[in-house]
Parts: sequence; structure tokens; C-alpha cells
Amino acid sequence: MYKFDSIPEMEMWETMLPNYLVNDLKEFISALKRQDISIDLYYDEVYGSINSAYHDGVISFEDAAYLRDKYLGI
Repeated sequence: MYKFDSIPEMEMWETMLPNYLVNDLKEFISALKRQDISIDLYYDEVYGSINSAYHDGVISFEDAAYLRDKYLGI
């Protein structure tokens, strides 16, 4: 699963993403920092939010791929 020793930080442009995605990213980062045993729940939320933003046409395919790679390692 996810490595707790490699915690990503949000870049400035990522704070301008849709609120639901920003909130999920912040919660995911926070869960990583506190080594939450339910990290998979936060992971799934981020995955779903990235996909929603892409399919809603709010972010590009490239942005979605970048975010999946950076935060989810996929």
C-alpha cells in the first residue's frame, strides 16, 4: 500500500482545484502524517474525487494522471 515516509505536499496550483478535491487531498495528507490505520479510506476518496473532477471536465486528463501518480502512486 502507501509508504508513510513519502508524504506529498500540495503545490499552489493544486489549492485551486475543486473544493471537494482539495479537501480530500488535505485529509489524505493529514491521515498520512498521523499514520492513520484507515488510510485506504482516504486513498479511495482521493481516487474518486480525481475521477469526478476529470469526468466533470474540471481537470484535464494530464492533471488527473499527475495527481494519481503524485498522491496515489498509480
